[in-house]
Amino acid sequence: IRTWIYDIKGPLKFKICVKASDSAQVPKVSEEEVCYNLNIREPKKPPYFGTETQPMTIKENSTANSKVGSFEPASNADVGEPTIYYSIAGFGEHVKNSFVLNDKTKNDLSTKVTLDREEVDVHEVLIFASNDENFVPPYLNDPSSYEGDISYTRITVNVQDIVDEAPEFAQKIFTAGVATFLSSNIVLDETTIKATDKDSREIDNITYVLAHETIKASDPSLVNIQSPQFALDNLGEDGAILRRTFEPQSSHRGYFDFNIIAYDSLNYTGEVTVRVFFVRPEYAISFIFSNDHTHVRSKKSIIEELFSEAYDFICNVDNIDQTSDDSSGSAKVNSTTVETHFVDLDKEEMIAASIIEGWLYENPSKLSDLITKLNSEGIYLQLDNPTEKDSVDGQTVIIYALVAGCAVLGVVLLILGASCYFRNRGMARKVRALSAGAAPQIGMKEKGMEETLPGTNAFALKGSNPMWAEEGDNAHKISKFGDNESITSGGSILVGVELEDDFKGHEDRENPAFEDEFNSENEDGENLYGS
Repeated sequence: IRTWIYDIKGPLKFKICVKASDSAQVPKVSEEEVCYNLNIREPKKPPYFGTETQPMTIKENSTANSKVGSFEPASNADVGEPTIYYSIAGFGEHVKNSFVLNDKTKNDLSTKVTLDREEVDVHEVLIFASNDENFVPPYLNDPSSYEGDISYTRITVNVQDIVDEAPEFAQKIFTAGVATFLSSNIVLDETTIKATDKDSREIDNITYVLAHETIKASDPSLVNIQSPQFALDNLGEDGAILRRTFEPQSSHRGYFDFNIIAYDSLNYTGEVTVRVFFVRPEYAISFIFSNDHTHVRSKKSIIEELFSEAYDFICNVDNIDQTSDDSSGSAKVNSTTVETHFVDLDKEEMIAASIIEGWLYENPSKLSDLITKLNSEGIYLQLDNPTEKDSVDGQTVIIYALVAGCAVLGVVLLILGASCYFRNRGMARKVRALSAGAAPQIGMKEKGMEETLPGTNAFALKGSNPMWAEEGDNAHKISKFGDNESITSGGSILVGVELEDDFKGHEDRENPAFEDEFNSENEDGENLYGS
């Protein structure tokens, strides 16, 4: 057979004549006829899909074994229409674990588990067709990587969204600020409150409500602010705007706490606490940008995000306005002042401006990164800022007060110490003087007073007794009390005063204490004192 005719189908009958001869000059030949029945068929080919991709849709939260749909079946290329078997392959294990073919010979795709659109919204399922019942489909990360001869079709299963998720807030607490040091005619920037919802916005919308009954003031200075203190304006997909309804005063301090509730179209809810601080000068810090204020206002959320990232604290912008010239009061061109404060969410309290300002100089690399990111957004920070408000920091005031108090206390202690010292010394001298005569043998030795004391004046300072002083001691002081001691022999008018008539009573009377030695004899002429 020299030619194989492929286009001939069906069985054929051939008669073949076979001859055999030798190589003689007159060859001898013998022949025989053989009949063959040939059944000519095309080579075996796998089944094939006429459509490369097929879309399907199923609602999320459909129960397991829910039918997704019927895909276009494959066709046989072989004569006789042998059985076609289908099998699943896909991108990742989640496909094999999510879908099933309950009957390999049928073109029906079903779910194996409940599908959640918020986890996976689109599934790519590959269906292979084969005449081999035991065919195992390959595991593919990419259908284009398959180089085999087995035909497949790609089924894109879109999980249809339903409203089944509650709104969520990114933060456990939202913070905002009201500056108490700004003039009343400045309108503070409002704060945007926004929640996220995994459900599609095409079928679900969020509405924000301020729970006025939850408003609580942390300081008595806020109690008299008329209710409602705040209002909430819904913006749809862009969240809601929180604004104040009162005029801040310099006496206000502390904060307001309240809750905001987010509702979706099926009344699934999410809730967040909002804390609005009253920002006093010691917590406020200003940044100046070399841009027009309208441009900076459009970048408010970016400024808060970048500064929060740089400082590791939450940055809240309280006000954005043109910078005023200090001398003339007029607005500067292309200069904008941004009033901010920073909040430590872990402690739920504001950070002192001095700490924020110090950070800029202690972290030059982070400051450089911050400036680079700001410049990429078209906003340019002036490096000679931030500046603190013109007020004494609260902590500094406390330090000064403590130092002053310690100084006053030190002076008082010195005065008390000196007073106690001199008073105790005087009292000790009195005790020594009083005990000197009471126990001559014991008291004096115990008190160190064995020496002769002049009278009872031991308690007085040496030389202070106006009636007695040691020789040469405080002579200039003693003289003012008059002639109270003999300075030189015979030099005092008091010497011999007892011999004056005034001390004798009358002229013929003699003082018996001073009898003359010549009158000391008795009537018998005998000397009373001896010869």
